[in-house]
Amino acid sequence: MRIKNKDQIQSLLEKIIESELNQPLKILLREKLIEIRKVLEDYQFYGADGIKKIVEETLGALVINKNEIAQEKDKKPVQDFLKLFKDFLDIAIKTKKITLRYWRNITKSSTSWLI
Repeated sequence: MRIKNKDQIQSLLEKIIESELNQPLKILLREKLIEIRKVLEDYQFYGADGIKKIVEETLGALVINKNEIAQEKDKKPVQDFLKLFKDFLDIAIKTKKITLRYWRNITKSSTSWLI
């Protein structure tokens, strides 16, 4: 599953809401999807820092709630959420690499006169 657009996230939100998942897990996945969607929609505002923040928060939530997730891991909405989050992690890693490359180029050119 690749994150193609906000409709994909909306569709997964609806699947989670309509699912038979336990209520605390349903709430957790719903909240994280809404936060991911917001960061993607407003990337120009939040930038790489917004992506980093939501990745850290979501990973923390997944670790803290690992028992609840493990109990429901065979259900399609949980599998789809984890696939979508993996794709989001891929975006975060690529964004970080691009940002670092860009930052290195800026700092090289802006400090080259010091050498």
